[in-house]
Amino acid sequence: MSVTERRAIEAQRRGRRAGNAGQPAVGAREVRAGLAELGWREDSGAPALYRTLAARLVITLALLEAEQGRAEHGLRLLTHAERDVAESDRGHLHSQRGVILLRMGRWAAALTELATAEPLATSDPELLASVLLNRSVLHLNTFNVELARDDLKRCALVADEARHTLLAAKATQNLGYCDLLGGDIPAALQRFDVAARAYQAIAPGILPGLEIDRARALLAAGLAGEAATSLDAAITALRRQHRDQMLGEAELSRAQAAQTTGDLAEARRWASLAARRFRARGNHAWAALAELTRVSASFDAAKTSGSHRAYARIATQAQQVAAQLRAHGLPTDAVLADLTAARALAAAGRPADAARCLAAIRERRGLPLDAVLLRRLARAELSAGAGRTDAALAELRSGLATVHARRGQFGSLDLQTGAAALGAELADLGLRLMLAGGSPRQVFSWTERSRAQSFRIHPVRPPTDPHVAAVLTELRQLSFRIRDAELAGAPPDAAHLARRTELQRQLRERSWGLGGTGAVRGSVPR
Repeated sequence: MSVTERRAIEAQRRGRRAGNAGQPAVGAREVRAGLAELGWREDSGAPALYRTLAARLVITLALLEAEQGRAEHGLRLLTHAERDVAESDRGHLHSQRGVILLRMGRWAAALTELATAEPLATSDPELLASVLLNRSVLHLNTFNVELARDDLKRCALVADEARHTLLAAKATQNLGYCDLLGGDIPAALQRFDVAARAYQAIAPGILPGLEIDRARALLAAGLAGEAATSLDAAITALRRQHRDQMLGEAELSRAQAAQTTGDLAEARRWASLAARRFRARGNHAWAALAELTRVSASFDAAKTSGSHRAYARIATQAQQVAAQLRAHGLPTDAVLADLTAARALAAAGRPADAARCLAAIRERRGLPLDAVLLRRLARAELSAGAGRTDAALAELRSGLATVHARRGQFGSLDLQTGAAALGAELADLGLRLMLAGGSPRQVFSWTERSRAQSFRIHPVRPPTDPHVAAVLTELRQLSFRIRDAELAGAPPDAAHLARRTELQRQLRERSWGLGGTGAVRGSVPR
């Protein structure tokens, strides 16, 4: 092997290492330097002596270019490389093309390329593990979580045996994501910890993405303080990496974690930071979401010392945010903003305006649990302010019945903890109403309801009913996909919306009552 060839191969290795560590621009520069050693030009290729080796480097370069947002260019590079590629490199070529097509959302074509690459990779453990890892991502994107899990287990086994630590860590992280989709939060967190230790040693640039996954799991488990710690680590790293979109998303999650722990000043600060960052990028849908979190935290803060004027200002801001959310194709989030506006109007002493705001919110199926409970709470607050205690209590009882029905029924921790704060607000309002004018028996009853919101949940794992577990897993992944499309400004996919409705119907038919291992403590008998 000539000195020129050795230099080119070493440059390719450096480029691949940089790409695997989350630095595609650095990797592309390294590979291009190696191609320059071979005399390669993009318009004419390499001299005959080096064409096969140049094709190998171009295959690496293609994915690095695609990862910088130049997917079509990456595909063109692979087409050029295919003319000169050695038979031993064809598995790499099909694998890279499959990955690029995967990133472009061309699922069927990507699956064909990865299926072609798999038998060509049997003698190369690193390539085989990569093919299995990427195919698992494709299965996740097409809602086949069990197929994804099978590929990831094979990937981890192949990578471990061949001591490809980074690929094994990536497989472990994605298995954790499968656990998260399945509602097994403890298993997800355990896998994330294993992957994090490996990344810390060999590829710290990948850690921020894992920390965000970990924070999502911790928030789902109701561990907002721990989630904040993970997000702080991610935010510090993302600032160094100048990854502004992911940084803004992490800042928004940090605001939500702070609001959950009651640190409302921090919640407003982080939400404002995120909103400014999104606006600077021209991402106004995400900016509106950050503003929604800021307004919601402002409303919570006003409960302690808010004046009518402060509440009126919050109501105006919430209505403005609702209009922005609707303009950006986020109607469900707009409902949450409208409900915050209605509550603020009621607290500002403007019951007629609050009633009109509530009446303008269209009844629609498929609202998330927090919107359903928030509407009950807003109606109860409006009724209580008008002296209609019985009507307020009816709304509160109905809301708490919904919380009780959803919590623990499928053994899914994320379905339980999402309603915790609103459940506590519903119970606390009922208790305040009874302390103001109820009988001792009624006060005791609502004291028990309030206590139960804090102490009912036992730690749980996924549902024991396999059909329910599969439906919930697909529903979570489908909801993530629909949400991603909304935030990207894409029109809703009719097939995805129809499938979500069908999955929700299946769950309703089971009456939300086929149990997991979760248990719910009842209130003391009255």
